[in-house]
Amino acid sequence: MTQLIRATKGRISVGRAPDNDHVVDHPMVSGHHARLTLDKRGWLLEDLDSANGTFVNGERVTEPTLVRPEDRIQIGPTRLRLAADGQVESDDLRLATRVDVQGVVYDVRPGIRLIRDVSFTIQPGEFVALMGPAGAGKTTLMENMNGNMRPTEGRVLVNGIDLHAHFDAMRGHIGYVPQDDIVHRKLTVYEACYYTAKLRMKGLSERDLHDRVVKVLTDLDIVHRANVVIGGPEARVLSGGQRKRVNLAMELVTDPAILFLDEPTSGLSSSDAKSVMDVLKGLSKRGRTIILTIHQPSKEIYEMMDNALILGVGGRLIYYGPIEGSYARFGSADSPDSLFEKLTPKGMIEADWDRMQEEYRATRWYREFVYERATERETLTLDRPKARAARRIGLRQFFILFERQAKLYTRDVGWLIGAVIGAPLLMFFLSMLLTEDDQRHVLLFISTLLAFFFGIFPAIEMMHSEATIYARERMVNLKIPSYLFSKVFFLLAFGIWQAGTMAAVVCWFTDLDGPFALVFLVLLSVQIGGVTAGLLFSTLSKSSKLALLLMLGWLVLMLAFSGFVIRLPDLRDQGTQWLLAPSSMRWGLGALNDLVANVPEDKVLFFGFEDELWKVNTAVNGLLALIPALLTALLLKLRDRV
Repeated sequence: MTQLIRATKGRISVGRAPDNDHVVDHPMVSGHHARLTLDKRGWLLEDLDSANGTFVNGERVTEPTLVRPEDRIQIGPTRLRLAADGQVESDDLRLATRVDVQGVVYDVRPGIRLIRDVSFTIQPGEFVALMGPAGAGKTTLMENMNGNMRPTEGRVLVNGIDLHAHFDAMRGHIGYVPQDDIVHRKLTVYEACYYTAKLRMKGLSERDLHDRVVKVLTDLDIVHRANVVIGGPEARVLSGGQRKRVNLAMELVTDPAILFLDEPTSGLSSSDAKSVMDVLKGLSKRGRTIILTIHQPSKEIYEMMDNALILGVGGRLIYYGPIEGSYARFGSADSPDSLFEKLTPKGMIEADWDRMQEEYRATRWYREFVYERATERETLTLDRPKARAARRIGLRQFFILFERQAKLYTRDVGWLIGAVIGAPLLMFFLSMLLTEDDQRHVLLFISTLLAFFFGIFPAIEMMHSEATIYARERMVNLKIPSYLFSKVFFLLAFGIWQAGTMAAVVCWFTDLDGPFALVFLVLLSVQIGGVTAGLLFSTLSKSSKLALLLMLGWLVLMLAFSGFVIRLPDLRDQGTQWLLAPSSMRWGLGALNDLVANVPEDKVLFFGFEDELWKVNTAVNGLLALIPALLTALLLKLRDRV
């Protein structure tokens, strides 16, 4: 719907607040978002430090910009353009979001093609099923359409703008619910939606955030479960349908115009599947464009959707048109089971699928739903594609993520008790056993071992356990430094307590003669090395088993090359002392031997720690902690799919 905006004293302000000339009630729009000012040159556009940006032709405005009649200004879901009479017109894209796929080809690597020259158009408010047999590339096509993958050839247009070239302008209008859960199981339903909203929507007050979350939960009929901890599927706290609606709610808090869902009914009972589809149908009727992949739905669910897009093996488009037409197209009975029997015949080869693709191009459905729709499309001719904007560290995101991390882990009572009393209790118990003068060096070794262990152990689960959540949040606006530092500093907070209590035991409850503050600093440097190593191994791993295996392997190496198991003089004699360099425990143990005055001199000489300098060793440990952190950030960056 087009609305004419009249200027007040040669100026138009746009935002969510009611005192604007043009009010846009949308969570991705700031209170005072942008301003258009008319001067002798024409309309000058300024972004008023908005949270989610103002865009001209898909490019973010960073300074006052003169706009021309052919330019398209985008503020949240609103597109502005200059009218012929000098006035400004506004279109609400929430009710007019069109998706055009133009000649999309996707090669996973040279010679392996998953999508073959696919073109079609989805009109605003359509509810489309993306279907096909195994190996058809359904999810691959969806991820090319939602910006998570970049086509090898071709492009995807959203309201005439190239999605991948101008993703920053489009990201707020796309919702994506993967097949796997994108929820933290230890949060309540309300908290999961609240933190998603807070991360994605800067500038909303706590009251506005609360109202937005409650509205979405009410619309999805799960507000009565708002304070229930989500738990895992095995906990049976929420039904399968309710869990899926929680995932859906986390996307709907930002009010996206297009919603992609990957197998939303997978693993659900027939009643839960029907309830989820009822919700999606209702969203479609209210103007939201919905695209989902689905595998062998029931007849009732299949016929709830408007159109079916069916891919053949190898990513060939073999049908796009109305649901009822799909039965006729493949000569099946009026049921999806019969339809899929026709799509999965034995013995079909590449040539057979090519033939089916060509047959479809000769049908009336191709003419009406592909060819004729393509001739209606509006394509904006913009400047050369821009790289996606860099996402540097954001303190706001850091504090939100830190708060969420604290809530997740402190809610686990067993973990919290172990983190608070585990290190000092073990240190105190072992110090009571090692009371002899010639065992003082053993106490120093144990303190570094415990510091490293209590650093690496809690970190080893942190990254891979929420890989799906990270991938979705990264796709929207998550900054890698904010994400990584929130975990480092959360573990560092516990590390300060653990290193401090262990240092207290060493200095005050034994007869070791060492300065508390410096012993604490050394143990903390060892522990931070364990934290960052654990985060790196967790990022490298796709399962808990692999993460634990990497942790144990690294812990054995740290022990072996700590200077306590294999003596430094022995390694120096063999010219292999460089093996000690990566061991945080080796540098920590050397520093403690320098700081603690009454370690037996014969033990210091025997293990080769007579020339250690605590300042140098602690600095080396700082560097050893920094290297895994940088590698983790690099690895996360390399996993960006576009």
